[in-house]
Amino acid sequence: GPVDRYGPPRDPSTLLLEPHKLTREERWFQIFFVAAPWIFFLCMLSAPILLAQYHVKKLGERASLARQVAEELMETSDADFFRLCTFQDLREIVEQPLHAFLCFLHPDTISSQVVAPLLRDVASLFKRLGIRASVALVDLSAGVPERMQSELPAALAPHGQLLLPFAFGGQQAAVVDFAETWTAAEIVKAVAAEVPGAQAAMAHTQQ
Repeated sequence: GPVDRYGPPRDPSTLLLEPHKLTREERWFQIFFVAAPWIFFLCMLSAPILLAQYHVKKLGERASLARQVAEELMETSDADFFRLCTFQDLREIVEQPLHAFLCFLHPDTISSQVVAPLLRDVASLFKRLGIRASVALVDLSAGVPERMQSELPAALAPHGQLLLPFAFGGQQAAVVDFAETWTAAEIVKAVAAEVPGAQAAMAHTQQ
């Protein structure tokens, strides 16, 4: 009756009022106002996760497209396979779509004089096998910024780095230090590990 409608619930631990105390509309509103906070909470909890998954997917698609374009540019590029340059010329090498093995050398060190003809042979090998990678010898005897002189000391030359062009090293070109022995086999192995199709070309010559 009307009195029972305003009385305490029979079960003090219940979350909802007994249905017989409410009209049909009140029962619907009671369910709605109890469920709505949980629904909004779940939406707020899942929205950042869904947005993050969406952006990760889009970034992956963009990176895949950039990688595809970079590979097409790499195939059509007519950059030199072997080049002697100064430190100031590095900008042109960084902007080219090819992988490049950079050798920072100084003409006064014996090691540099030994490595230079070796790298010329490596560049010829790349060209003959169709491996789209270049070799650049960078002279440290002049024009080196002071902040780089401590990182690339002339007395310890040669220094080796593998340049990864755009879309292979990320959104910008990147470099990987060459810390292996200065032999043709190790240099070719380091470059082939990064250049698409290089390992297949090397395997074909070994068969």
